[in-house]
Amino acid sequence: MSDPAQPRLRQLNATYDAVQDRVLLRVATSTEQEFRFWITRRFMGLLWQAITRVLEAFAKARAPGDPLLAAGLADFAETRAMQGADFATPFGGGEQFPLGDAPILLARVTVLSGASGRQILRLTPEQGQGIDLVLDENLAQLFGPLLRQATIAGNWALDLGAADADTAVPPAKDPARHLH
Repeated sequence: MSDPAQPRLRQLNATYDAVQDRVLLRVATSTEQEFRFWITRRFMGLLWQAITRVLEAFAKARAPGDPLLAAGLADFAETRAMQGADFATPFGGGEQFPLGDAPILLARVTVLSGASGRQILRLTPEQGQGIDLVLDENLAQLFGPLLRQATIAGNWALDLGAADADTAVPPAKDPARHLH
């Protein structure tokens, strides 16, 4: 999904599965494709570090050389992203499963710089194909709270930043959390 000709991300969904003691990450695209991944507690820590690096890259690009201004702009960007997100629409999923309909256990995450100031999260299993998630600042700001809520549901007690009223994902009609 890193190529401009590739499908665009339409929805993300992160749900804690108590039986697996894992988070199921579902990614739906504009072309009705769906990618399903298992996230373990260990991998969630790695993914959180990667998302933090992505957010830092956006902040530094907005205010190079001024960490205080960068932090303020990052807070503003997160608030703006949360206010503009659609958490009420149920996750739509996809009709095609390019990597199969069974979730793939993720093992590696890599942060790459993309075109037009975007950041890419490359999520891959130990062996086989994964996915490149192209993130603009708005989507990156929303991805963190989405994952944070799934870890809270799992009672994983990971330090993924403070969840307060401004950054928590609002409750949806169903227990699955999603965003567009």
